[in-house]
Amino acid sequence: MSARPISDEEAVARADKEMEERANRAKELLSNRFVGLKRHQEAKKGRKTQLERQMVGLAEDKKTATASSLGARRNAHSKGI
Repeated sequence: MSARPISDEEAVARADKEMEERANRAKELLSNRFVGLKRHQEAKKGRKTQLERQMVGLAEDKKTATASSLGARRNAHSKGI
């Protein structure tokens, strides 16, 4: 039993299907990354709001010191230190 040769139309159809599958996988990965980024940003906003509530009533020098300390920690965390 011999294998029949693949026609040009069949080869193009297979290539199209493979490209479509790759595009769908890429869309899914991008969607997951976007959702993760959005959750990260929402959590960051929540932490900021909580900190602002905690800082109500503090003296200005304490607020400045707390904010600079937080900024240094955030920068160190983003650099992976």
